Amino acid sequence: MLSIVHGIILAALFSVTATPGLAQNKKLTLAVMEFEGYGVDQFAVKTLTDRFRSKAVADGTYRIMERGAMDEILDEQKFQDSGCTSDECIVEMGQFLGVQFMLGATVGRVGDTFAISMRMISVESGEIIKTANFDITGKIDRLLTEGINEAVKLIFGSMKKPDASVTITSNPRGALLQMGGETIGKTPLEPKDLKAETSYQLTFSLDQYRTYDTTIVLVEGRNPRVTVPLIRETGTLNIAGTPENARVYLGKETLGALPLLSYSYPTGDYELKVKKPGFQNFSQSISIETDQLLPIQVQLLPKSKGKAVFFSTLLPGSGQLYQGYKGRGYLFLLSALATGYLAYDDFGSFTESQTFYEEKSDIYNSNLTQPNLLPGQKQKMLDAFDTMKDHEKTFLMKAGLLGGIWTLNLLEVTF
Repeated sequence: MLSIVHGIILAALFSVTATPGLAQNKKLTLAVMEFEGYGVDQFAVKTLTDRFRSKAVADGTYRIMERGAMDEILDEQKFQDSGCTSDECIVEMGQFLGVQFMLGATVGRVGDTFAISMRMISVESGEIIKTANFDITGKIDRLLTEGINEAVKLIFGSMKKPDASVTITSNPRGALLQMGGETIGKTPLEPKDLKAETSYQLTFSLDQYRTYDTTIVLVEGRNPRVTVPLIRETGTLNIAGTPENARVYLGKETLGALPLLSYSYPTGDYELKVKKPGFQNFSQSISIETDQLLPIQVQLLPKSKGKAVFFSTLLPGSGQLYQGYKGRGYLFLLSALATGYLAYDDFGSFTESQTFYEEKSDIYNSNLTQPNLLPGQKQKMLDAFDTMKDHEKTFLMKAGLLGGIWTLNLLEVTF
């Protein structure tokens, strides 16, 4: 287990140190195996391998793992790379080395013709993703001076990545996007000139939000949508004071009740409000800054009892509303308005019935000289009188109820 961990660490160190500068994209990693020779002496094969590895580094298409780092890791794993020619063995070696691709090659000779056959294998999938062959006639020296250059062009030049696209945005939008240290613009964006099978380092920055880093690998023929959630910078609030349990509001959000200690909240400018029924409201503009503690002391002053009594004398419930007791205030106000409306309606009915009674009474009095008409007129007058009294009783009852509500409202707001 320790040797495996050691191998992973070495591979990680390789990935960090192999590229002295950071380009726009992160290059994929490749390990070049020792070439196999057929009809060519091993010294020449090793020289050709070293020359190929050097030219591959100069080409810059991939990050090439240094041979010494390869040997150290393989020695730690007790892995014998000699004779490792099958795809399965090569993939296993690539897994130990921690690279994404492996390149193996053979150098053969037939008469005066030398041939180089190369294949590149994906460590992740185990598939051969590219092959290339190069032949040259003459002395083997030409392989070193000309052949290796052409071999590198064949295997890497034909591996130029096809174009790829991506739509990049952030939540919230408007973040400044950098790809490999180069500023691209503000999200949402569709960067141009991107290559498939290439790793890109993305950095998002937005005022009052934490910087966000991520890596994407693009695929040919696809246009994925990358959306990153940005996290707001936060500061800390300490809100203390009197009276306890007063409600604390920041903007339109309710934070809680006093005291409110070590409360983390997104940075920005806000209007702080503290309220409690019976007390004057507290309001203050505050600015919360990143990773800073903002202490705030609050002292609410009691509202005037005399003003509350005066308001409730004029209109039931208005004193309670002034004090901030909305529930009680609206209860008294609506009760008084409803009862007052019903009493007013009953008073109208009473005055109508009173007028009707007076009309019947006048008719009865005018017919006193006609005894035959008196019984009928008297009964109509008595019925009108009873109706008038019923409406009067209902009116007085509701007027009394209104007076009771008014009185109870004054007692409540006073004590």
